[in-house]
Amino acid sequence: MCYVALIPAAMAMFGAMSESGAKKDQAEYQGKIAQNNAIVSGYQAKDAEKRGRAAAQDHMQKVAQVRGSQVATLASRGIDIGEGSALALLQDTDVMGKRDTNQILQNSRMEKWGFDIQTGNYNNTANMMQSTADNINPMMDGLMAGGSSFMSNGGTGSGTISDAWSKMWDKPAATVKTQSDQVI
Repeated sequence: MCYVALIPAAMAMFGAMSESGAKKDQAEYQGKIAQNNAIVSGYQAKDAEKRGRAAAQDHMQKVAQVRGSQVATLASRGIDIGEGSALALLQDTDVMGKRDTNQILQNSRMEKWGFDIQTGNYNNTANMMQSTADNINPMMDGLMAGGSSFMSNGGTGSGTISDAWSKMWDKPAATVKTQSDQVI
């Protein structure tokens, strides 16, 4: 066995182990970032829902105030609010207020839904990155790279060193002419 062949094999092994370890660390780090993003996205979903309910309640209070002002104004003028145009005005106010409140709630549900989808995507990414990290084995990658390097050089070392060695020792012997070699 040629010990020279072990040098590039060892270098390939340690290089592959280092690279593989870095890839594993990177995958774990990206998985943790995705987990954190999922948590933040979950908070954003809850916040969107909470803000939507608060905005809907605020709007209902404003509609109630507008309706109360309408009733007071109509009553102060002696108009019966139980029939005709006055009743239609109050009914329109109620209908428009409910429609707007429903739209506010629907918008907040859609915003929450978007954050829920995003949370799921971040969780999927975190799981995928953890699975990737779990499947990276720096020791095995190093052994495979070292063995491949050793075998690709035929177990004789790098081609350059091996070729130089062969050329140095495989030269034909110098020829010496003797008298018997001379043609008479």
